[in-house]
Amino acid sequence: HLLDTIAICAAAGLAAAPSNLRRLAGFGAATFASFLTYISSLFNLTSFISFFALLHRKLTWRVLAIGAAAGLTTVLLLYYSFTETFLEEILPNLSSVSGGSAKTPPLVGTLMAFDRLRHFYGLGVLALAGAGIVLARSSARPGGFRTLLAYGLSFLLLVVLRGSSGGLFKDLKEILYVGPWIAVAAGASVASLANRGRSGRIAAALIVCGLVIYWSGKYGEYFAAYASLAGLDTID
Repeated sequence: HLLDTIAICAAAGLAAAPSNLRRLAGFGAATFASFLTYISSLFNLTSFISFFALLHRKLTWRVLAIGAAAGLTTVLLLYYSFTETFLEEILPNLSSVSGGSAKTPPLVGTLMAFDRLRHFYGLGVLALAGAGIVLARSSARPGGFRTLLAYGLSFLLLVVLRGSSGGLFKDLKEILYVGPWIAVAAGASVASLANRGRSGRIAAALIVCGLVIYWSGKYGEYFAAYASLAGLDTID
């Protein structure tokens, strides 16, 4: 996921200077490295690249060519045998396997997948992120906002895939993938509030303190849960 984020940052840098060949090469290298490292990145970044190309017309064909070349090379190097098995054996049997069991309707599955955001990040952080993306629409540079928008749209597509595929795309890790987007958008809200005089700075500081307290409690819960699973809680 770090490499996903680096690739998206490289795309943002490229959007700011579309004719810069060095930035284009950096974006290609980061994308290829991410594809080679983690199979979910094939879906995450391919989704992002598609929306990024759609929203940045000056870069459309170059970005799509890089994504296609990196994806094809990765599949041939690492996943060719599995892809062959998937197309010939797994995919034809998916309909028969799911047909015999209760299947969640696509809309319900998508809503359930989207609701995982609330469990992972909390309503407060999501509210800040929502306000932040609205603020970015009017205050960020056009290229920067379109990159954020492509990032957000790619996440929505991953949620739809997870919720409507009957479990085929249940391991995309889309909630972790969107974490940096939420952090940037929420940070934009806090920064905007802090720029509104002394009262704004106080309010921003209180919000940050509240987030630190909230997440400290959350991390404590996670640590206790995983320590119990690992048997660490029985060690004196």
